[in-house]
Amino acid sequence: MIKKAFVVAVAIAVVHGVVAEPVLTERAAHHWQSGRSVSLVVEQDGVRHDAPRGSTIALRPAPFTVWVVYTGSPGALLIVSPDSHVFDSADFEFGLVDALGDDAARMMGMAEESFNTARMLFLTRLEGHYLPNPTGPHEHRFNRVYIGSSDLTFSAGGRDVEWFLDQTDWSAPVDYLAHELPYDELYLTLIDVEWVEYRQYVVDYDTLRLRFSD
Repeated sequence: MIKKAFVVAVAIAVVHGVVAEPVLTERAAHHWQSGRSVSLVVEQDGVRHDAPRGSTIALRPAPFTVWVVYTGSPGALLIVSPDSHVFDSADFEFGLVDALGDDAARMMGMAEESFNTARMLFLTRLEGHYLPNPTGPHEHRFNRVYIGSSDLTFSAGGRDVEWFLDQTDWSAPVDYLAHELPYDELYLTLIDVEWVEYRQYVVDYDTLRLRFSD
């Protein structure tokens, strides 16, 4: 009986070869208690990296997953860039506007429905993926969706990343498979914003730096 129970526990903990939902559950529970609304978890090779804001995560140049964990009901913007311009500017309240100046007005979410519904991430300097809460009607922007338990209101949308559309140079956008990415680092900035008198008010944010090495 004990052996059978252990096998069942392992089966619950591992789904499709990856570390399963408790990492997301525990992160969401902590953030729910502290008033957070969005955060990032990165997964590769069956390991989920539940790292603090601003951390560096070491990955192989291979496919990975970005999870956006929601403990509220926002729509978030995810900016993925090979430079740290937005990453370094992320802060609460009007931090982005104050730091980026006129560039902040360009930080709009890119609608992906018609041309990016699968396993791609955009690389840009300022523009971001608009990622609605996966409890909403636009789950197509995630490949995987996890809804929290009834006693803890949260959800998580996972984007499996197999290739990139590099639009850092808008005159010559190019596709890269994950193992062909020419950058050693990527900066992920996730922001939950409200508009206040035509300015982006940052309600919550998370930042992770991905460092790639064999």
